[in-house]
Amino acid sequence: MRSEVGDPDLPVLTPYVVREHDKPLIDLVERAAAGSGGIASLIGEPATGRKRAAWEATHHRVASAHEPLLSSWYVWPATSPSDPVTLLAEIAKMPPKTVYWLVGADRYFVDAGPEIGNDVALALRTLLGDPTRGPNLIICTFTPRVWQVLTTVPSVSGTDRYQQVRLLLEDSQIVVPDSFTEAEVRKAAESGDPRLAEAGTRAADRRVIQYLAAAPWLNGAFKAATPAARAILRCGVAVRRLGHGRWLSRSLLERGALAFFTEPDLEKLSGNWFAAALEELTRSGTGGASLLTGKSAPGNGGDAGGQWFRLDEHIDRRFVKENEVPQAAEAELWAALVESAAPDSLMVLAAECRRRRLLLQCNRFYRRAADENVPGATEALIDLFREARRVDDMVEVYAELASAGNSEARLDAAEVLIAAQRRVEAMKWLEPVADTTDRARVLMAMALADAKKPASAVNSYQALAKQGVLSAAGAAADLMTDRQSDGGLWNGYSEGRYESAIEWLTGLLDKPGIDTHGKIIELMIVRDEGKIDEVTRWLQDRGQNGDHLAYLYGARLLAEHDRAEDALSWCDTAVEYGVDGARAAMAMVYARAGFLDAAFQHARAAAVEDPAMLTTISEMFADKGLLQRALEGFRRAADLGDTAAWARAAEAAAEVGWDEVAGDFVRRAERAGTTSDALRQRVAGAMCRSGKAREAIEWYLEGADLADPGVLEPISDFLLVDETFHTAAEKYARLAHVSRGEALNWVAEGLLRIGYRELEAQRRQIANTGANLWPRFNDKIVIAVEYWFPAAAAAGYEPAWLRTVDVLLDLGRYESAARRLKDARKKANIRSEVHEVIIRAWEHRDHADQVVAAVEAQIERGVTTAVARTAVALLCHEKTGHAERVLIRGRDADDLPARVALADFWCRHDKPTKALDEYFVALASGCDVLQKIEQAMHMARNKELLDDFRMYGVDPKGELAKPWTAAPSRLPR
Repeated sequence: MRSEVGDPDLPVLTPYVVREHDKPLIDLVERAAAGSGGIASLIGEPATGRKRAAWEATHHRVASAHEPLLSSWYVWPATSPSDPVTLLAEIAKMPPKTVYWLVGADRYFVDAGPEIGNDVALALRTLLGDPTRGPNLIICTFTPRVWQVLTTVPSVSGTDRYQQVRLLLEDSQIVVPDSFTEAEVRKAAESGDPRLAEAGTRAADRRVIQYLAAAPWLNGAFKAATPAARAILRCGVAVRRLGHGRWLSRSLLERGALAFFTEPDLEKLSGNWFAAALEELTRSGTGGASLLTGKSAPGNGGDAGGQWFRLDEHIDRRFVKENEVPQAAEAELWAALVESAAPDSLMVLAAECRRRRLLLQCNRFYRRAADENVPGATEALIDLFREARRVDDMVEVYAELASAGNSEARLDAAEVLIAAQRRVEAMKWLEPVADTTDRARVLMAMALADAKKPASAVNSYQALAKQGVLSAAGAAADLMTDRQSDGGLWNGYSEGRYESAIEWLTGLLDKPGIDTHGKIIELMIVRDEGKIDEVTRWLQDRGQNGDHLAYLYGARLLAEHDRAEDALSWCDTAVEYGVDGARAAMAMVYARAGFLDAAFQHARAAAVEDPAMLTTISEMFADKGLLQRALEGFRRAADLGDTAAWARAAEAAAEVGWDEVAGDFVRRAERAGTTSDALRQRVAGAMCRSGKAREAIEWYLEGADLADPGVLEPISDFLLVDETFHTAAEKYARLAHVSRGEALNWVAEGLLRIGYRELEAQRRQIANTGANLWPRFNDKIVIAVEYWFPAAAAAGYEPAWLRTVDVLLDLGRYESAARRLKDARKKANIRSEVHEVIIRAWEHRDHADQVVAAVEAQIERGVTTAVARTAVALLCHEKTGHAERVLIRGRDADDLPARVALADFWCRHDKPTKALDEYFVALASGCDVLQKIEQAMHMARNKELLDDFRMYGVDPKGELAKPWTAAPSRLPR
């Protein structure tokens, strides 16, 4: 806990800064000292001050007292942590007035399994509940993840693995935030301890404890790393940012690190360079931290029995999680990943390559994943080839699968070839299996039809129809009535085609499973140019001759032509003859005619056979506002088997503000397996529209994935009001255990992202109309930047100041950005040379040369974040030459936003070919510029280039990839 500043003779512990979570803990200690024992669970991430808070509480003394309140108490365990079995044995022996010090309590409740964990919890519950053995005090610490596992109430059908633990921990939680509040930072600065003062000043996001524990040593070790160690670290950071999991194989680090050496450095490497660098990186420093942590992982993929390493959490957070700038990757690094990435990371890495259009590398990842039997790899590979229009490669994969014994692969290949209009090849694939399955016979018929052999195709379809293949009858009839397939097929006359097809289909009317009636009706209506009288006469005649199903088809036909009364008469006849589906058809006819009560009664009667019809009718009641009747129908339909009715019932109840009823239906949908994130989003939106926005937000966030602020989208329209915005922030603060300022910033960030998405959709829509209007912002962006980011900053989350300035600059609101930057200087002493130079570019049109010089000076120091936005500000004053110069300098310094802005600039100045060179590099580096590339290619009128790009993608250097072939693989059998 020492730092590089201050007196080296300072005490081991820094002065303690009393924080908000200390009060309930001290209250518990005071009650215990007065004779009333209890339990406290400190919940927070590692290195947030949980253990120190517990230690300080047990040493708490009241004013004027010479000894701590618990000075006469025992502490178990007295020294190092123990195990749950020992704890169980010791509980019975320990005297009253014992502090059970269960720091890292998952070792007692989780590590040995639920059975022992529940035994420990039951023993402690019994101890606390026995007045003859008290008072006693239990202090536990948990991470949020472990706390959630132990305290989440299982669903009705779920297993309650930690029942006794949950009962022990109930209402004992005390959240220890990751960060200090602004007031606590001030206390740290006023403590007189240089270590605390340093941490308060330098800790990112006021994460003071984490900084004190390890950050200074880790940052120093990172900076002081030898070239070999630094190359390994850079490799680890790079592959993590590309999507690899936390654990990295030794072979990946060794091979990938070579991509981060210069040629002269490579020549100087000794034979044991990697081992020596690993020893340096895994060496423990302050607080036991090390830049890399290793483990042995026998049986883990390609590095079975080898070593695996992960970056320290602080390094991972600083260089990976908190770094959103896209990253280029050398070809050597991709090659190392293809060979040595962990199997469970292969699909993620392949998806990242696909996003960047590194199609060759993507192919290799999918190939290796298939070799490792990763689920879905082969299907993803085929989908990649389909998207890239690489038919031959798709067929090659199917050939590999077929040779490995996959019986469907041959048919899949034939289907692909038929779609590509390569019928002759398709028939060659089908010939060995042409008579083995119905699918094979259907595909052969399709190939024959496409190969201009309609007679053979019709014969095949007719044979399949007689065997009961559902689609074959319709396909045969379509071919028989297709005027383009003449050639003497029907004795040279086209007028008789429909009669021939209808006559043939009539011969299949008794064939079960084929909708022959429907196809005949369709042909007759087309033949008679939409008139239905001839059709109804034919159906009447069929019905009177014993084909009672004809009455049902007649009723549907009449209803579709707005002859409701006649349709109901036909339905009555069908019901009288007991035709399946007649009551459901009658319900739908009544519903279309507006007689909902009658429709509902018939739907209820038909629900045993067709519960989905009752759901449909119930939806009509819900749309009319007749919710009680609708919910009755939904319940009945769900009970009879249409489990999707629960979801529709939840939405209907939410629309009128019945939030408890809606929540109950959502839970029923969950138990039925029909719930989804989309359902929760729709229900939350419906509850908001009904006037229950606060309740909806509380309920929705409880089960939402809070990692992405964009999760707020379904309720975002209702966050434009102060009350509901604060509701969302308060709920997030409780769920995520963060400060109020961070919570306000999170909700503001959500509004901003959603606003940008809506703005982009609006722009695309306007672009399609050819209009010149180009909206710059919407209400969500305005409210986020004008109110809530400043509110987050005022609540102590200082990064929100510069976030506000960033957004205002992106919107071109330079004057407002300048004002906000001045506020940041006054209120938080925040200075930003980057933002100041951008604002100066806008404010002083006559000083463009000085602005460019200032940006170039920043570039010389390795700072490029001002380049793109400075160029935009210069363009506001039509300083085109200055803007281009700045962008080229930024591009040459490998600044990706500058590269993209330069490409945009060249597109606007009719230089799409030059722009494409920059876009390709940006795409390979991870920037989302696919749409811009397609637009530039259309501007360049180069279809061949576009086709090559779609088929081959780009290479890691950002150049159009040369034609490549897909290497064979050991695809799974």
